[in-house]
Order: sequence, then C-alpha cells, then structure tokens
Amino acid sequence: MIRRDKAAKRVIGMPGDFVSVLTPGKRPEQLEDMDAVGGELREEIIQVPEGHCWIAGDNLDWSRDSRVYGPVPLALVKGKVVAILWPWDCIGWVKNALVDPVDVEPEWRLTK
Repeated sequence: MIRRDKAAKRVIGMPGDFVSVLTPGKRPEQLEDMDAVGGELREEIIQVPEGHCWIAGDNLDWSRDSRVYGPVPLALVKGKVVAILWPWDCIGWVKNALVDPVDVEPEWRLTK
C-alpha cells in the first residue's frame, strides 16, 4: 500500500525566521519572462509565524511545499529523517550540516 498522506521535506524556517518566497519552480530568467508577459509572479520575504515552520522539497521545479501552501503547523511535523535506505547507492546516515554559532569565529573578529 502506498501512503500518499505523508511526505519528507526540508525544514528551512522555524518560528520567527525570515524566508524568501519565490514563484514555485521558476528560475530567475523564467521569472523575468513571466513578468514581461504579465504572468503571476510572487517574490517576497515573510516571517514564519509562531507555531509554524517553512518547508521546501528537494525538486524545486515540481515540489509542492510552503511556497504553494504557506507555513506548516509544527503539530503536523511527525518525525525527522535520519537515514536514506533507497536507492541502494545512496544508503547512509543523514548528517546535520549546521554548525553551532559559538563554535565559529565571526569573520569580523578574525585578525591576520
């Protein structure tokens, strides 16, 4: 049985964060073309409301995510992806690429 009521998306904004909203699936040069022909164009920065997160899919051209339906209530988030099991050549743990800001020396503080 295929479950169509679940999805795995990246959380890119938490409550209070500012995120950029672009017309889904459009690259900058396509956005210029849309604007020239009077197509609907959405480019803005919004603040994620309390109790919500902003999500994005990996395939930005086709993904249905927060750019389409807006901020997602945190109560709908049910888990966290920790490993990839398929396809076989991609099996492995998903690593968190974020670094704790206290572990990184700010660029403006660096002296040479």
